[in-house]
Amino acid sequence: MQSKYKAMIFDMDGTLLDSMFYWRTIWREYIEAHKLVMPEELKDKVLYGCGKSCALIARDNGLDRQAIYRDMLEEMLGRHYREDVQPKPFAGEILAKYKAEGRIVAVATATPRHLAEPALARHGLLEHVDLLTDVDEIGAQKNTPDFFRKVAARLGVAPEECVMFEDAVYAIRSAKEAGMAVCAIDDPISWPDRAEIKSLADRYVLHWGELTGGEPPRFRNIVLDCGNVVTVFNLPALCAHFCPDKDDCALLLSAAGAVWGLLDTGLYPEDELLERACGELPQRLHGAAERLFREWVYNMPYVEGMPELIRELRERHYHLFLLSNAPARFAGKLHFYKIFDLFDGLVVSAPLKLVKPDKAIFDYLLETYALDPAYTLFVDDIPRNVEGARACGIDAYHFTGDVEALRRYILG
Repeated sequence: MQSKYKAMIFDMDGTLLDSMFYWRTIWREYIEAHKLVMPEELKDKVLYGCGKSCALIARDNGLDRQAIYRDMLEEMLGRHYREDVQPKPFAGEILAKYKAEGRIVAVATATPRHLAEPALARHGLLEHVDLLTDVDEIGAQKNTPDFFRKVAARLGVAPEECVMFEDAVYAIRSAKEAGMAVCAIDDPISWPDRAEIKSLADRYVLHWGELTGGEPPRFRNIVLDCGNVVTVFNLPALCAHFCPDKDDCALLLSAAGAVWGLLDTGLYPEDELLERACGELPQRLHGAAERLFREWVYNMPYVEGMPELIRELRERHYHLFLLSNAPARFAGKLHFYKIFDLFDGLVVSAPLKLVKPDKAIFDYLLETYALDPAYTLFVDDIPRNVEGARACGIDAYHFTGDVEALRRYILG
């Protein structure tokens, strides 16, 4: 930005920190932790506004909305700030750049300061900041121009001498009304408002590297299939596990294989398909068939090297998602595989009654988690699914078992 500006003021969530995902999902975590009634309006939601969800939860559980909001902040968001939330790429570099130029650098956030401070300090961002303040200290909300005027006054400068770095359209409107220049920073949560944000802002940047000269990661979001990408799915081996006799195993494989793909669609109850498979088997193999249908989900080893790659991607601040054609039973047992605790989103075909490579399931993934296909990589072992993703504008990688080659493709 031009040298006439004396103060550079940064929003925190969605601007310096990649934290909006937690703000939009914390209500579900809260409901599950406290075993509360799930409001009907939230049952099919993944991302949802924190304030609106608090009102719905309070209504359906006879609780106080403000108490719920306070608990969400202190119990859960506080922990995520201390342990999970990561900075956006080059956030530290942009703060250091303006500090070195002799500008006043401030962070003005709606998040309570006692939560914001450790999150910024943990990543070394606070050392470049002259002032950290929040809406309570300022005495105004960010949807009013008064907030931005008061921040400028705290810094001893006029609003016209400030640049506000923001991702949220309502705050951008208010900053402009206050007389500040605005540099909008891209964030997935704000994509529905992107057209208005671009019309309001003096500049719109996709990432801080545009202002620091750094190159961001090629992808932000890594979407992985499960079977033969994260875990090994081998129906013949599973049949052999539950039916060691070679000839009987061949019968079980034939009967199960004839209906297995239908489980992924979610259009047929598991018991109906099990009964259909048993109808093709002698009575002595019905028990083996039932064990296969009920227990296969616990018997998939990880693809060698994939857990290590997933952990590395997580440490490098990538967002991780699962998109798998799999039965409803698998959807209910995902966290048996602890590696999925590192994922930001889990999409399984059967509960949705949508299957790859149909466009609808890719659209569901992108819309539900506010993912930009231009910054998303999909990894699958089946070529038709790879092509389905590409048809939706998503870069896609055909995985053949070489984890190191995949690592080079993502990180290279």
